[in-house]
Amino acid sequence: APASSPATETPLSSGDNGSDATPSQSSSPLSAEQTPAKAGDEVSSSAESCGPAAPGQATLENRVADRSNELIELDLQDSVFLANLRGCTVVCRNALRTSASLTACEGCVIVVAAQQLRIHHCRGCRVYVRCPTTPIIENCQEMGFGPHPGHLPPAGQPFALHVSDFNWLRAEPSPNWSLLPSPNW
Repeated sequence: APASSPATETPLSSGDNGSDATPSQSSSPLSAEQTPAKAGDEVSSSAESCGPAAPGQATLENRVADRSNELIELDLQDSVFLANLRGCTVVCRNALRTSASLTACEGCVIVVAAQQLRIHHCRGCRVYVRCPTTPIIENCQEMGFGPHPGHLPPAGQPFALHVSDFNWLRAEPSPNWSLLPSPNW
């Protein structure tokens, strides 16, 4: 039997004008135009080797970097490191045992369940999350957070999440992140 790849990527449609596509602002984290690659499809590697790894460290299998306008589905168990993504939709199919880290991502949609979520230098991303600890953002702007699709709040109850913004230590709410309104999740 062929070995399965931990990451499956599918380029997003860029339209007729050849410009870069951006994720749909639909109510679902995945839009109709973003369909995952299927078994047998040609899939390019999305990972970079980081050398020997200690627990929770980036490895060839759990690091996705330098991608644009792709649907990336991950079958990881422990952790994920996402870096330098533009206009991508990333779906972690399994709940991660440890952490998810996003660095320098822009205009992405991220669906993740993890024990810890750290986000650095990101802008304009929508994150659908389930995390028992407080997610942390640093040097981020225009971040939106909603519930993980597998863990929506009961009907009629709002989604509640606190995000720690390390660049906003005032009592007022941070202008760098917000909860997504329910039609967006």
